[in-house]
Amino acid sequence: MALHDHRCADVREFRVLVGHCDNSIMAQVANATQPSTVPVEPGQSAGRARSWSRWWPWAVGLLLGAVVLGPALKPGALLSLDLVLTDDLPVPRGAWGLGPELPRRVPLFLPAAWLSPVVDATVTVKAMMLGAIAVAFVGAFRLVAGRSALAAVAAGVLFAANPFMLTRLAAGHLHIVVAAAILPWAYPRLLRPGDDLARTLVWCTALGFAGNYGGLLAGFGVLAGLIANRFARWPATLAVLGIGQLPWFVPGLFVFSSGAALTDATPFATRASGLVGYGEVLAGHGFWQPHFQIGGTGSVTAALTGLALLLLGIRGTTLLPREWRVPATVLAGVGLLIVYASALPGISELFVAVSRSALGSNLRESQRLFPLFTVWMAPAAALGAWRTAQSLRQRWRGVAAGSAASVMVALPCALGLLLAAPGLWGVGGHLCSIQLPADWEAARSIVRSEPGTVIALPWFGYVNQRFCDTEIHVLNPWPIYLGGDVMVASDFRMNLDGRRAPERADPRDPVVEEAVDAMAAGVPPSSQFAKVGARWVVFNRVDRYLPVEQVLEADPGLERVAAGKDVFVYRVRDWRGDATASDGSSVPVDRIVEPLAIVPPDVGEIEWRRPAAAGWMRGFRPAGRTDAGLVRLPEVGGSIVWYWPAIVVLLSDLVTTVAVVVALRRLRQASST
Repeated sequence: MALHDHRCADVREFRVLVGHCDNSIMAQVANATQPSTVPVEPGQSAGRARSWSRWWPWAVGLLLGAVVLGPALKPGALLSLDLVLTDDLPVPRGAWGLGPELPRRVPLFLPAAWLSPVVDATVTVKAMMLGAIAVAFVGAFRLVAGRSALAAVAAGVLFAANPFMLTRLAAGHLHIVVAAAILPWAYPRLLRPGDDLARTLVWCTALGFAGNYGGLLAGFGVLAGLIANRFARWPATLAVLGIGQLPWFVPGLFVFSSGAALTDATPFATRASGLVGYGEVLAGHGFWQPHFQIGGTGSVTAALTGLALLLLGIRGTTLLPREWRVPATVLAGVGLLIVYASALPGISELFVAVSRSALGSNLRESQRLFPLFTVWMAPAAALGAWRTAQSLRQRWRGVAAGSAASVMVALPCALGLLLAAPGLWGVGGHLCSIQLPADWEAARSIVRSEPGTVIALPWFGYVNQRFCDTEIHVLNPWPIYLGGDVMVASDFRMNLDGRRAPERADPRDPVVEEAVDAMAAGVPPSSQFAKVGARWVVFNRVDRYLPVEQVLEADPGLERVAAGKDVFVYRVRDWRGDATASDGSSVPVDRIVEPLAIVPPDVGEIEWRRPAAAGWMRGFRPAGRTDAGLVRLPEVGGSIVWYWPAIVVLLSDLVTTVAVVVALRRLRQASST
């Protein structure tokens, strides 16, 4: 009894992390961490213990992130599927509600873009990737920390380093990784949203910072919380949810309404077939691009591991906090059903039809909802193993029982590491730091020294680049690498039924596509390129596109100004400036910021060489659109050219910012009283 009391006294110094004094294993851990050679005052010992218990999970999370990213943390660019990370990131035009690209990088990449003139963007974004793993680990850790340190570590590993999270890192879906990392921190509040609207607003905004995907998770959480709490304070709660999503929703609404479209769910269906495939999904598999799936496909080990974690989670559910265990469990089931929906015969057709609607398009890739399952499964499975270990100690006695209990507590952590192992060190080899060739930098220097519209060839949304001794399939990198107005294919041609789905609201595309198609027959494209106001053509030599080079070289309307090993830059000879008057003369345009410019007031109708979009004004007269998809400024209206939706976007950002500041002040005042 005295020994038990002594151990409980030690454990109280770790109560933030460990909690219960009747856990003998945790008491031994606590005793083992006490300094034995240097005498300290009791108050100092308790303070150091509390500080250490607060910070060591962060150290473990950062270490886990470092092991996952490995060589990707070295200086250099990163290219992988949807990840285009270079030293200088342009500020996304979506921040103003401008296209043509959908504002998927808003607002998540805004800080890195703003800082890139001072701090290399590869540094800030890699720090974000590393931090996301640590935040995810500690967030899940905290959900279990009151029971067992080892169980808490297991929850952290299962949530932060499961194949889903690592696959999304490999694919460059940082908005998904960041939003998922925030989820375990926000979940207890989202599932009881009306109890503290200030905190609900802060967490909804934090998730909304990751864009539409974060808003999707916040919406599911708040809706489940409202249902579980009988819609208590539902008007205010929905208002809080909406305010937190304004920074991405408002600009997205303007760009989407300008003519953008989305591919339906067909090519993005969860990859699962047969019992093994369905079991793999439980472990975080099923990504629609099998090459990027961490752990591969058809893994019986992953399927069995996923099933084991599900069973442990069911056993541990009752140990989750009573305040939110029921909505979390129900939402985990709903999330898992949606993940499977795109892969189940009969249901997948209905899911595809839903994804073609404006509201359902956000669900087109159903596997993205897997974090709704893991945010329940990770802590529940860890607690299920801990509960089983406690039962073993109570039923059996002796060393064998203690060993079996210890193994059981460690089992979820071991299973988590087993699933994570293929994704360690460079996220399974998918991410490596790249020193971009000198001819890339030469092309960027030319374009930036004489800015103008660029047409990037080959004309595809995704291209194959050879770096790190391998072929990398990546989103066309030139719009981000060059910055400015860079045209690439808007239709990724992924709809299996042949329907067009231009995911960039660029009305100039048909003109360029016509020219590109004609190039296959050897027709020079420069006259069509001049119609859309292109000043430059940047051709990136890729093996199967070599015939394009021959057509460009033979085009008399193009002048080659740079030729590297893989990148060629051509000047369009018929380029006539940023804007022209009706008589064809060049008109100067002073661009103040993206949505604001100055033109001479005494010039009549002006053709401005930027993509047309509803909302452009000359003074108080709306602009039109040319046949080539350019902005046509009216004859009169003065010298100020502006884009009125930008004002709405800025006001919505201001509303969210002020609301969050007020909420944080109230929380601070409440904590100080």
